[in-house]
Amino acid sequence: MFPYNSNTGEAMDMNDSVLAKKFQISIAFDTKEFVCRNRNSFSFINSAYASKSTPSYVYYDTLKSIQITCVQDFDSTHLAGNSLNSYFAVPDFFQSSTDFAKTYSYTLMSLPDTERLYEFRVVVEFSGGSLFDTILPPVKILL
Repeated sequence: MFPYNSNTGEAMDMNDSVLAKKFQISIAFDTKEFVCRNRNSFSFINSAYASKSTPSYVYYDTLKSIQITCVQDFDSTHLAGNSLNSYFAVPDFFQSSTDFAKTYSYTLMSLPDTERLYEFRVVVEFSGGSLFDTILPPVKILL
């Protein structure tokens, strides 16, 4: 998880500055893919035909929700700790495997009240109940 400047195409470091309309939060997941197949060791068939198998993907744990908040007051209607999901267009829910992606990027769509350093907290919840909770490095949002 990292703050991202869509203008430069790079992840941002602590205390970097970015225009509000160029600020993004990107969430990248590591995935492991396995393909399973069953081999017969015994057969009564004396001939064989080849076919291409199509792997079916099963996700061990799927994304349930993403919550973005700010450690500081973001504006007069979104005080510290209030959800900023509507400012980043984060969906209210994710549908099991059909919405799963390796990377999610959300662009800030509303301006804060003041130009200053902001720390964003991102909580990712998975359907199995596990949580990933982090506070991103402070970034100066410019108006």
